[in-house]
Amino acid sequence: MALHITDDTMTLKIDDRVVATARFSKHDAANENGAWIVSTHPARLFTRDQMMTALTWAASMVVLDASRRGQRVPLLAAWSLAAGIATTVGANLAHGLGHGAVGVLVSA
Repeated sequence: MALHITDDTMTLKIDDRVVATARFSKHDAANENGAWIVSTHPARLFTRDQMMTALTWAASMVVLDASRRGQRVPLLAAWSLAAGIATTVGANLAHGLGHGAVGVLVSA
């Protein structure tokens, strides 16, 4: 996984495939200061894990931008981030089930 950041764009790559991009728009009609526009590229994704990584990353970028501007975090971004974290923890726990109780504790 790689994150490439410039002054006005951020790109998330997983296995050398672009899975999400964020672009700063100075001319956003809803916000006179500009806003980050995040888009995912589901056609380029091949696994559910990569999709959840991209969506969690996109939601965390929205939360980060809102906190930097001193604004409220959008509810959808907060829920998406929570769902991404819960999915990741759940997948880790499921992976550890094959190794018994110790495997579950270690994978958590």
